[in-house]
Amino acid sequence: MARTRAFRRALTLWDLVMVNLAAIIGSGWLLAAMAAAGLAGPSAILAWLIGIAASLVIAPFFMELGTLFPETGSMARYAQYTQSPFVSHLVGWATFISWAAFSPLETVAMIQYGSSWVPGLYANGSLTPPGFVVGALLMIGFMTLNLMGMKLFARINNYTMAWKMVIPALTVVVLLVAAHHVGNLTHGGILPYGVSGMLGAVSSGGIILSLTGFRHSIDLAGEAKNPQRDVPRSIWISLLLAGALYLCLEVAFVLAVPPSALHHGWAGLSFNAPYVDLALVAGLGWLALLLRIDAVISPADTALVNLTSASRTAHAMGRNGSFPTVFTRLTDAGQPITGLVVTWLVGFLFLLPFPSWRALAGVVSDVIVLTYIMGPISVGVMRRVAPKPARNVSRVPWLSIWGPAGFIIGSLLIYWSGWPTIGKVMLVELAGVIVYAYYWTHHREDAATDHVVAKSAWFVVYLAVITGLDYLGSFNAAAGAPKVLPAPWDSLVVAVVALAFYRWGVASGYETQDLRRVRTALPAMRRGQATQGESQFDVPSGEAADD
Repeated sequence: MARTRAFRRALTLWDLVMVNLAAIIGSGWLLAAMAAAGLAGPSAILAWLIGIAASLVIAPFFMELGTLFPETGSMARYAQYTQSPFVSHLVGWATFISWAAFSPLETVAMIQYGSSWVPGLYANGSLTPPGFVVGALLMIGFMTLNLMGMKLFARINNYTMAWKMVIPALTVVVLLVAAHHVGNLTHGGILPYGVSGMLGAVSSGGIILSLTGFRHSIDLAGEAKNPQRDVPRSIWISLLLAGALYLCLEVAFVLAVPPSALHHGWAGLSFNAPYVDLALVAGLGWLALLLRIDAVISPADTALVNLTSASRTAHAMGRNGSFPTVFTRLTDAGQPITGLVVTWLVGFLFLLPFPSWRALAGVVSDVIVLTYIMGPISVGVMRRVAPKPARNVSRVPWLSIWGPAGFIIGSLLIYWSGWPTIGKVMLVELAGVIVYAYYWTHHREDAATDHVVAKSAWFVVYLAVITGLDYLGSFNAAAGAPKVLPAPWDSLVVAVVALAFYRWGVASGYETQDLRRVRTALPAMRRGQATQGESQFDVPSGEAADD
């Protein structure tokens, strides 16, 4: 009989915090400050406060779900428990794509910063043909490290995190002391590009993209020693620490920009390696050297973390039935090899149409937020169909208020990304529909039943409506845009529409077969009767039941 392989519970609270911080502090700290300032000017500082607040509102939903279902790749599983197979597939697809696209995002950042050392890899704002080759080889290296096992991955990550925390903090202190042009805070006005520019920076300026790393401890909950205790703590710790660091980095960047570089406004900033260039202008050659070294370490570590989560999301979708069962196979080291290889391939394909960090960041941010809106919906459905959890969970307080607020914030983050970015995200989802249409019609009998169509309608209509509003609203950056909905009334309209869709989405949820199986299995697990296939839902020893 073939030996059954399973993920290994090896991650401690420290490991989970380090994984989250490793994902949050990557290319974002190197490039997001300039991207946000280019869209919002000095109000980029306020944009970071909005982004941090939005993340703190959304995170508790995933804390509850992550402690209720401590599974590997769980971000792709929540809709499987509360929504139709079609909605579950599209959310899982968006989750997989968002993780898979991070590896090329970090790779591009490495090459962009390294172009000052190795000319010819990055030019005119995008990768050159040799740059594509180097990028593909780097991603192969990340995949190889993942195949060596979770313990090695955690050890590498813990070692690199000390460096990744010290260098950004050192950069903040040194730049604030050596280069502080206070007049920059009012150059062009506090809101040089209006409220729309500030809000657009939250979604498209790398802010939400950078903070999204808190999801990793949720995706790795199935490999945590004590997920019920450690997953929520790891999220709070990493978000607060990284949020404070990023806020300080934005302040330091805005103050350090030479006034001479602002002749064409904040939107005219064009540093290839922003902090390196600022350090050199300030005569800080030693800091520039450290930053160039960090431009290899920070993005590489973040790419490694995101590749890990992407492969586990693919594994989860194999368990959902959305991907072939070959995605559920693990190596002797407990690694999902098919998911790793396919993630590398998808990541490489993303380099072709998006060969720059800025171009890729906006699309990835929106795909990520699309998965965020499922948190409030899934928690709302779970409270209705299973109000008494079978295990201790981190409960979202005041759900009748917090639930709609979380969904509205997620919808606004999608809307603020603007057109045509959201149009590109819909193309990503369309690709997911094509995968669904082919695979499910060949392998699932319930792929097109009336029940599935009725329960999926809210999500399909939501995507169409939010896209239409973005095209008609003030965030449409295309030439000749209609802009029928002026700011700030357009955001108010989106909030009202989102509230209606939240109600519809929760009402459309139901106890799926997967949720029924898990709810039946949990009591048996508490009595020590869990089967091998159900071991990922096992409750850590010493945990008391709610009932």
